[in-house]
Amino acid sequence: MNKRIAVVAVAVAVAGGVMAGPAMAAVPAGSSGVPVTATQSSTEQTPLKIASAVFNKDNPTFLTVSGTGKPTSIISVQANDESTSVWSDGYGNWSVALLVPVSQGSEVTVSVRGAYVDLGTDRTVVHRDVVSLAPVKIDKAVAGVNEQGHRVITLSGTGEPGAFMYVGYDNWDETSFDLRPDANGNWSYTMPAPDFLGTEVGVHAVGYGDYRGYSDRTVVQRDLAQ
Repeated sequence: MNKRIAVVAVAVAVAGGVMAGPAMAAVPAGSSGVPVTATQSSTEQTPLKIASAVFNKDNPTFLTVSGTGKPTSIISVQANDESTSVWSDGYGNWSVALLVPVSQGSEVTVSVRGAYVDLGTDRTVVHRDVVSLAPVKIDKAVAGVNEQGHRVITLSGTGEPGAFMYVGYDNWDETSFDLRPDANGNWSYTMPAPDFLGTEVGVHAVGYGDYRGYSDRTVVQRDLAQ
């Protein structure tokens, strides 16, 4: 039977009510005559899983979390108070590093979820060996005038040697000054102190980076008439 006869035969069969059920497309002559059903992608969601959560041996503040999930998706990763997001690759694999300050303790709870859509969740707990860091302390806060005649406040105190920290004013958020305690843990900094800060000035010293969570504050009284 050639192609033309095959198509006419199907048309006649449909018109005569021979074919039951949904109409089928004509099959070219010479084929097996068995319709091919297209394979559809599965709608079943790939589970979001944490495969590993490991702290850096040389620096226990850095945590690397890896796992699997739905390919090319944004995944939110949280470790105690720290959080970030990461894209999974085309195979569903993902990995990201977080900085978890020592001040958050030796037991760290890690959880993952979809950042914008429901991808499922997973959770684990990881432990690390941490050494307590020296607290931030303001030992002195003295108001004065520098050689140029400008009002200043000099803070001095102690902290973790070499750690990152800053000093600033409670009511002047946009101004802060970075410093690091010396090898003995001592630090000192002289800050400009404009008159608009008033006679009672709140000051603070705060650790950041892997020293985050450590801080101290005090209040300085000064006489603006001098």
